[in-house]
Amino acid sequence: LLSQLEKNNVNNFLEINIYFTGKMSTEKVKDVMTSDDFDAMSGLENKTYFVRGRPPLKKIFSDMTAQYAGKTIGVFFCGPPVLSKSLYSSCRKFTKKGTKFVYHKENF
Repeated sequence: LLSQLEKNNVNNFLEINIYFTGKMSTEKVKDVMTSDDFDAMSGLENKTYFVRGRPPLKKIFSDMTAQYAGKTIGVFFCGPPVLSKSLYSSCRKFTKKGTKFVYHKENF
């Protein structure tokens, strides 16, 4: 579904940012990142960000607030509850001046 949305991204309504925060050796990350056409982790054209520890939420939200000032931004999350709470908190904190972050989570 995401692949189809990405291909039919009319008026750039969709921006996908995936952060992989699990433990993976540098060698394995290099193996995963060998394709130039698509991301081997997600199968999407957008590349996955590999970070040690948590994603830099303050920077991500600050950048998005500046880039999409006055817009509504959907934030979708699937992962551990402790990170979910931090992400939800960031959505609330950075919802201001007309820019609104709407948080969605999925647990399975």
